Amino acid sequence: MDEMIEVVTWAQLELHTKPCILINTAKYWDGLLAFLDTAVAAGFVKAKNRGLVQVAANAKEAVRMAVGS
Repeated sequence: MDEMIEVVTWAQLELHTKPCILINTAKYWDGLLAFLDTAVAAGFVKAKNRGLVQVAANAKEAVRMAVGS
């Protein structure tokens, strides 16, 4: 998780333009995604920054998302 948030931070800082794709196997990351949505609602995270985290259900979908970006 630490590495994912670090890569998202680099995207925020425009150090890269690569997609940040979280593979949510078996809905494992639902809690983190809910937390990020709550942080946006509370004004702690900008919606545009929350949008940097893309979600795929599996590796095949993640590859499709990465190639399409």
